Parts: sequence; structure tokens; C-alpha cells
Amino acid sequence: MTKRVLMLCTLLSASASRAAWPALSASVGYESQLYTSQRYDLVDADDFLPMLRVAAGTGFELGPGHLDVDVAFTTGASRESAHGGQAAADLWLRGVQVGGLYRYGLFSWLEPYARLGVGWDWATLQLTASTPLRQTVSHVSGLGVVGVQLPVRMGTASNKGRLPFMVFDLGGGYVVRPDYAFDALKADPVTKTEPVASGSVNLGSVPMHGGLLRVLVTVRW
Repeated sequence: MTKRVLMLCTLLSASASRAAWPALSASVGYESQLYTSQRYDLVDADDFLPMLRVAAGTGFELGPGHLDVDVAFTTGASRESAHGGQAAADLWLRGVQVGGLYRYGLFSWLEPYARLGVGWDWATLQLTASTPLRQTVSHVSGLGVVGVQLPVRMGTASNKGRLPFMVFDLGGGYVVRPDYAFDALKADPVTKTEPVASGSVNLGSVPMHGGLLRVLVTVRW
């Protein structure tokens, strides 16, 4: 009798431990943001801004599906030459984002999802000719994405504990941002014994809201 009670307590303890273990995820992937405004041609003639995205998060069951929440960091850059290659405009875009993704297991290998997120982005524009001029502007951003996830189980049922999944994510959506006003590009300060006159260059605003395509790989425990 004592042995049965001990075995039951051990099983209950292991089950509680697994239940208390939150779902975790880590992802890395590629995003491409599309800006069709002619003013964006100043920094990128093909209109596509490639982005690297890394994220970490957790999740839990919600109704018939699952809700995943994560924190992500994105970074990307583009360059456009002008005046026969003697001048160049470089754009760097970096941001942090918090978002929620609701997915539904249509099949064991297919999970459609919808995602909403909000973040803060920093855009740096540098105009290089004889002297580099640059300015950094930051704004809030929001996005909506729909897509599908293709989960692949890693391991076999004979393994102990929770089995991880390798998840392939294909999605598309839209990013909303205010226009970035690059109206005060300046040269980096130079230390001299005598004061040097300096000014700024106004290149106007660059719209940076548009479509989004992404391909991610996620490991989910």
C-alpha cells in the first residue's frame, strides 16, 4: 500500500511539474517590407527592404487554439547611389516589437494564424558625398499578419518530457508607421581648436508603411 501511494505521488508530482513548465519558443527569419512611395526611391529603387528578425516568446491554450506572445528585434538596411555613384543614401531600420499570434491546428501539420503587434522603430538616413550627413528618427509602429505555420515534431513518442517542434512560418501583412521626417541631416561633430560653422540638410519625409512578407523558422517547446 505504501509503495502504491509513493508511486501515485511521484506521478502527480511529475504531471504538475510538466504542467507548470510554460511553453517556450525562439525564432529567426527573413522579412521583406515593401514601400511603393516614390519618395522611398531616394534610399532604395527596388522598393523592398530586407529585414532580419529574431524573437523569443511563450504561449498557452486559448479556446480551440493557442495564443503565442513574443518579443522581437528586427534590423535591415538599404543603399541607393546617385550622381554616377559619387553620392549614396543609406537607410538603416531597427526596431523592437511585442505581439500576439493566435493559431488554430487545422491539421497536425498545418496551423493557420493571425498576428497583431506594436513596436518602436529607429530609422537612420545617411547621405554620403564629400562629408557624411546623418539623422536618426524614431516612431511607433503597428502590424497585422496572416499566414500558416507548418510544425514538424522533433523526436519520438518514446522520448520523456515535452517534445519540441520545428515550425516553418509563411506570412504576409501590412506595417503601419508615420512618415519619417529627415529634415535635419548633420555631419558628425569634429573636435577642433577653432569653432567650425555647421548646418543641416532637409531631405523631406520618407513614407515607411507598406506590405510585409516573412519566412521564419521557430523552435517551440
